[in-house]
Amino acid sequence: MSAAKTAATAATGSNTADQICARYSVGSVVSAPPELESQNGVTMKFLTVTDSQGLVRYCYVTDTGLQAPTLRVSPGDQLIIHFQNLLPAASAANASDNMVGMKMTLSSNDATTGTSPGCNGTMGTNVTNIHFHGTNVAPVCGQDEVVHTLVQPGQSFDYDVQIPTNEPPGLYWYHPHPHGISEGQVHGGATGALVVEGLQNVDTALAGLPERTFVIRDQLLPASEANDANIPAWDLSINYVPVTFPNYTPAVIQTNPGQQELWRVANTAADTILNLQSCQWNGAGCAGGRH
Repeated sequence: MSAAKTAATAATGSNTADQICARYSVGSVVSAPPELESQNGVTMKFLTVTDSQGLVRYCYVTDTGLQAPTLRVSPGDQLIIHFQNLLPAASAANASDNMVGMKMTLSSNDATTGTSPGCNGTMGTNVTNIHFHGTNVAPVCGQDEVVHTLVQPGQSFDYDVQIPTNEPPGLYWYHPHPHGISEGQVHGGATGALVVEGLQNVDTALAGLPERTFVIRDQLLPASEANDANIPAWDLSINYVPVTFPNYTPAVIQTNPGQQELWRVANTAADTILNLQSCQWNGAGCAGGRH
C-alpha cells in the first residue's frame, strides 16, 4: 500500500487527544476515510491517548498522518504493512493482570511464515496485532494469525498478507485482536475498512457509481454517565463523528438530490448490533418515512 487516493482526515481541535487520535465534533458532516491503493507497502503506527472525558482512544495512523485508512486491494494482491506498536509499556499497576507474562508460543505443528519475536509473543495489557476480519487470508504469523502474534509495546512487525486470488469482492475490515483485550482497543476506535475490488464486475449496475465508505464504531460512555441504567451501554460514531447520549445529534451525510451512490457500510463496533434505516432528516426528525 502506498500513496493516499483520498487525503481527508478528521478535523483536529485544541484537545490534545485530537492531535494523536483525531475525532470530529458532534453534528459534523461525515467525511470519507482516507484511502490507500495497492503499491509499495505502508507504515502504520498504533497509538493511544486519553481524552478530556477520560475515554481511552486507540488508532491506526500511517507515517504520513492518515488515520484508519481504507485499504483497497484486488484479489491476488500482497498487502504489506510495516506495523509499529507505539503503546506505552505496561505500568506496575497492571502487574496483577493474570494474562501478563503469558507466553503464546507457536508449536511445531503450527503453520507460520514469520520468524519475528512477535510470532511467539508474550501476553500483556498493551500488546496488539492486526486481524483482517472476514477475509480468507491464511491464519499464519505475518498474515492473519492473532492468537500467538502479539506485538509488544515499542516493537515493529511486518505483515506480508497474500490476498487470495479467489477472494470475493466487497467490504471487509481490520482491527486489533489480541485475545482477552481486543474489546477495549476496538472500543477505542482502532478499526478501518478493507475493500476487495471487483464488486462492479459481479453487479454491473454498480459500475460508475460514486462510492462512499461508512465505518460505524461504538465507544464507551464517559464515567459521568456509565452508571446510569437508563441509557444505552455505548455511544456510536460514524467515520469518527460521534452520535452521543442524550441528544443523539445526527452526523450529517450530504448527498445530491436524485444521486445514486454505492454505499459500503461496515459495522466495526465491538459489541453493538445495528438495524440500518435511511431517511431524509429535516432537523427535527425523519421526513418521508424510513427506508
